[in-house]
Amino acid sequence: MTKIGDIFKNNNIHHIPVVDDERKVVGMISSSDYNKLLSTFTFFKNEKSEAYNLAVMRALLVKDVMIKQVVTLQSDYPISVAAGIFNENL
Repeated sequence: MTKIGDIFKNNNIHHIPVVDDERKVVGMISSSDYNKLLSTFTFFKNEKSEAYNLAVMRALLVKDVMIKQVVTLQSDYPISVAAGIFNENL
C-alpha cells in the first residue's frame, strides 16, 4: 500500500483503477479512502507508532481495501451517460 501512497503524493490524481491480468477494471482506490486508512492505524503519535503504521501499510494488499463495486463504460459512450451514473450515485 505504500506504493499507492507514493502515486497519490507524486501525481495530481484522486482515484486509481485496479485492473486484473486481462486489464479489466476490478476495483478502485481513492485518495480519501487511502487517507482514512492511514488515520485508522494511528492510535498514538510516537517514534514506534510510525514504524508500526508503516509495517501495517506494507502488509496490506490493494485487493483487500479497494472498492470492488465499480461501474465501467466504453470509451464511445456519450458523456451524458457517465454524468447520469454520477448523479444516481452521489
